[in-house]
Amino acid sequence: MVPLPARKKSRNRPRRPNNSSRLFESNGPDIKIKGSAIQIVEKYQALSREYHSSGDPISAESCLQHAEHYQRIIEANELKSQKNQIDQSAEPNPNNEELVQKLCKLEDAEAGVSFASGMSGVFT
Repeated sequence: MVPLPARKKSRNRPRRPNNSSRLFESNGPDIKIKGSAIQIVEKYQALSREYHSSGDPISAESCLQHAEHYQRIIEANELKSQKNQIDQSAEPNPNNEELVQKLCKLEDAEAGVSFASGMSGVFT
């Protein structure tokens, strides 16, 4: 019988994944890009400039739309980390109200997107 490896004791600490260093794989229009969200945004913006200078505005716009998607991921991760900082801090801060308003707008926008995506077949 082979002994199983010993498990580390859980100390009831919450896991905190670092979303800024998370790696993504993007299947773009003509290329597959791997890297962090920031790297993918930069690569798509560079590709967009390349397509635009070669006279292909449609591919350039497509790359910009892909870059915008990953830019939204970056902004959502930043808002989540700021919200976590607000939740952990006990003292009131006037800047916190601005962040809370931004978070509410983001949550409302996400709710609208999920609602709209669920309603796509209703109007056709």
